[in-house]
Amino acid sequence: MQKWWRQHKTQLKFLKSDQSQLIAKVAAHTYSTANVQQLEAVALSFLWAISFDDDVLERATSEEDLLKYKGEFLKYFDSKNLDEALSFSIYCYMILQVFIKFEPYMSESQKIRFRRELELYLDGAAREVRIVKTSHELNYEEFLEVRLLTSSYALYELYGEICNQIDMSDYFSDELFRKNKCSITAMVSYLNDIYSYNKELKTDFKGNLVYQTQKYFNCTSKEAMNISIKIFQKEKEIFDKTSTELIEKYSSNESMKKYVLAMRNWALGNHLTYKYDIRYRISNDEALNL
Repeated sequence: MQKWWRQHKTQLKFLKSDQSQLIAKVAAHTYSTANVQQLEAVALSFLWAISFDDDVLERATSEEDLLKYKGEFLKYFDSKNLDEALSFSIYCYMILQVFIKFEPYMSESQKIRFRRELELYLDGAAREVRIVKTSHELNYEEFLEVRLLTSSYALYELYGEICNQIDMSDYFSDELFRKNKCSITAMVSYLNDIYSYNKELKTDFKGNLVYQTQKYFNCTSKEAMNISIKIFQKEKEIFDKTSTELIEKYSSNESMKKYVLAMRNWALGNHLTYKYDIRYRISNDEALNL
């Protein structure tokens, strides 16, 4: 991986800051099969997700405002015109750049999935704003559902397919495959919340697994952290089990083997994102057995 990074880092000219360079390294770890253009797309998407989350989602005042923003966002995204997208929002411009960089490598079904997952992410974000910025009473199961909708991780799972030159669109009718997809999304989402808890606590952001667990179980933050880790580990066990079962079920299918490896690398890349302290570090990092 270090050899790969040394070969390609000088070609990633849009990455200027130390943080951007670090994100590019994480992208390289996560998508080791990517070519330079694909790696640029992945790294830019990491930057988009972090900045969009901090600047738009955590500052949004109402569900209605964000839904209105979503409509305009998708309109400019669908224009496929970078200048028009930039005139509306830097974030629309960034994710459209990601799409354009990936477009030559995507099948038609993957292009449709990219657009659909982007819309689902924005819908979920609007629901999250309703929950954390209003007096809406939240039950724990609803939070877990919304938490998965507000992650952009389905896009990154799609990137894993693209960078491995596979298309798993036809497998969504397979219940085992869907279960595997749900577990990897949940696993990475909960890992994010475990690491981001201290940061989001300082900003009074309530859309966090540890925070909601503490509230639901009426326990200390340390107890809530331990419960959240167990929730994460349960999803990891489901992912590991279903991954093995998928490989056994499709033993002669090279695409499935590549998919499972790509998802494992995606999960590892996320762990490295937090370990490298791109955005936050939890104080009891050494105590976590993740």
